[in-house]
Amino acid sequence: MSGTYILGVVFSVFVFAMILLGMRNSRMKEKYAIVWVLIGVVVLVVSLFPDTLTWAARLIGVVVPLNLGFFLSGVVLLLISLQFSIDLSRVDEEKRVLAENLALLETRVAELEHAAKTLGPKGDS
Repeated sequence: MSGTYILGVVFSVFVFAMILLGMRNSRMKEKYAIVWVLIGVVVLVVSLFPDTLTWAARLIGVVVPLNLGFFLSGVVLLLISLQFSIDLSRVDEEKRVLAENLALLETRVAELEHAAKTLGPKGDS
């Protein structure tokens, strides 16, 4: 087994360890952990069985197996970026709605405080 494949195994073990630590410390949600576990499994399989990438490249018709690896890596990164953009847009919208609700509540509190001051200490006006 060459150094490149050993590096792949070490990287996949590192990814698994980071996922477990992230989930244990509640820094990583399960939906993101699943994606990274799948990436780690694919890297581990390709590292342990390098002919898998060669077989897949021949099946698809790619001449250089490493080119297939780079292409698939780019697609995965693109999909992860797309998912993060969608999540960020959703969180941004939720933040906007929360800010609007906060402004309405602050206005209501100010109105009630003003009404309480005009009524006096006992509310006998």
